[in-house]
Formats: sequence, structure tokens, C-alpha cells
Amino acid sequence: MTTGQDKAPTTATGQVLAELRAKVGRELGTTEWFTVTQLEADVFSALTDDWDHMHNDPEWARATLWGGTIAHGIYMIALIPSVMKKLTALPFVNDDPAQGFTLNYGFNKVRFVAPTRLDLPVRAAVGVVSVEDKANGSVLLTFSVTFLQRHHDREVTTAYAEYLLYMDFSSAPHPAQA
Repeated sequence: MTTGQDKAPTTATGQVLAELRAKVGRELGTTEWFTVTQLEADVFSALTDDWDHMHNDPEWARATLWGGTIAHGIYMIALIPSVMKKLTALPFVNDDPAQGFTLNYGFNKVRFVAPTRLDLPVRAAVGVVSVEDKANGSVLLTFSVTFLQRHHDREVTTAYAEYLLYMDFSSAPHPAQA
């Protein structure tokens, strides 16, 4: 079986992996500022059947200590794959199976440190925590992801995001064997 270290870094995926190994313990990058809107909170509530005044009633929420509606914490976590696609060249969606692919493996140390106010700028900072070769030929990538909100310039949501990188489809286990 080939591992991330065995694969020649001349492939695009190999080059990305080499860059991630070199950045362990350092920041990978920061997204542009963006906003989470009331419409997004309402759609997320509809999809998850998680309706609450703090997320969906701007008039009610204006009277709270937050001063307005706030995002669902889980919605912020759901934004992490989008953040990773913006900040890495990992093959999340790739037309060439020979370039490998990346699967979401899970999240650890998820914390909702402060409310994320809707319609106020947010950005995500990502760091590379570890790059670990696995026996099955995959590479376990662990990233720290911190969402910050501009109006109080502090962390609002933090998590460790883990991804399995397969250098090619042949190294991936069959779903029944995973």
C-alpha cells in the first residue's frame, strides 16, 4: 500500500501534502470576511427543525444581551468544509481519481465560545495541527478552525476538523471494510 510519504510529491496532491507537512504547528490561512445571514439561519432551522427565537426572531433577539439573532453553533461547524475548500488545494472534488480524494473524518474539541451574531462579519482562521500516515494508505489531516467575529474581534466557534486523504482511489477501503 502506498502512503502519503510513499507517493511521489510530483503530483498535485503530493505537493499539497508536502506543503501541509511543512506547516504543522503553523497557520494555514484566513478566509475573507463573510456574513451569516438571517435567511441562512431560517433555512438551517427549516432543514433541521431547530426553531428558536434566538436564531429566528430578530425582534425578540434585539432585546437580548446579544442585541440580535445568532447563528446555530452547528451551522458554523457545517461551514468548515467550505472554509477548507477555500484555503487548501486538497482534492475534495476531483475529476481525476488518480489525484486522490479527501473525506471528512470528523470534528473534535468543538466549542461555541461566544454567540455568532447574524449579519455581522465573520472569518475563519485555519491551522495545521498534524499530518499522520495511516496503515491503510490514507493520511489523517487535523486542522484547527477558529471562527472570529469582527464586531468584538474574538473567537466565536472553534473546532479541530479531521480529514482522511487518499492518494488514489485504489488505497481507499470498500465501505463495508471501513
